[in-house]
Amino acid sequence: MPASRLTPVSLPLGTWYRLVPMALAIAFVAMAMASWGENTPPQVAIGTPSDDAVIAQMVTVSGVANDEEGFNVSSYVEARWNDWEWFRLPINPGQDGHILYFGEIVNLDLHAPGPHRIRVRAFDGELYSDIVTVNVTVRDLPDLVILPTDITLDPEDTFDGQGSRIVVLVRNQGGEDIEEVEVVVKIGEEEVGTLVIPLIGAYNEQVARFKHTFEKGNVTVHASARSLLQTMEKSLANNQADRTFVIPEAEEDEVPIEAIASYLTILMVPIAVYLFFRFKRGKAASQKD
Repeated sequence: MPASRLTPVSLPLGTWYRLVPMALAIAFVAMAMASWGENTPPQVAIGTPSDDAVIAQMVTVSGVANDEEGFNVSSYVEARWNDWEWFRLPINPGQDGHILYFGEIVNLDLHAPGPHRIRVRAFDGELYSDIVTVNVTVRDLPDLVILPTDITLDPEDTFDGQGSRIVVLVRNQGGEDIEEVEVVVKIGEEEVGTLVIPLIGAYNEQVARFKHTFEKGNVTVHASARSLLQTMEKSLANNQADRTFVIPEAEEDEVPIEAIASYLTILMVPIAVYLFFRFKRGKAASQKD
């Protein structure tokens, strides 16, 4: 059997004009589908805080994530402290969905002083980015504290009209020294006195004393402390306290029984000596007779 031959088919020129655009369209779709199948993971960069930053009270965790294929409604950015749970950060898209700006202010009340790690990653709906880490140190801020029981009187049983001292114990419950601490004591609107303590060390305390003459009745003493320098503290709510004292009237002077006995003894001695010599003198005179 003779080998078969393919008969060439000639197409009209108009048909070619219709097939070429179709072929190009099919090729474009194939290339797009191929590119869609090659999804790449997103990338993340942390803007704040910087690595090895020293922070206190609160910190802004912010930065940008980008993805070549673009993010979608399933995409997000999340962070974690040390080995804690991941939490999502607020995001704002840009560049037609190819960028996610993220940022959140984190309160550090629950973070112990010392070194910590912040980790951030992005998710594009299919793939996670590499985890980016920054190391930070949370400060152990100073903290001036005055409790009501830290306000006392010297002597403790002060009475009306007596000159005594108001004693104020000022504590620093933080891990950093605090300088130029001004202590002010008031009774009502009257300022009793002001004293500046040069330094109160970390986890230490100092005493301030103020002279005052009290009047009888209920007297409320107000004591406050603050640094005269620009100092950040853990809290300012505990820098002042009030304490009310009951000042009694001065008691009339009474001579105690022991003093009376002592006075009588002193008086009886010369009387006894006088009577003794008078007795001896009378006895000698009677013997002469």
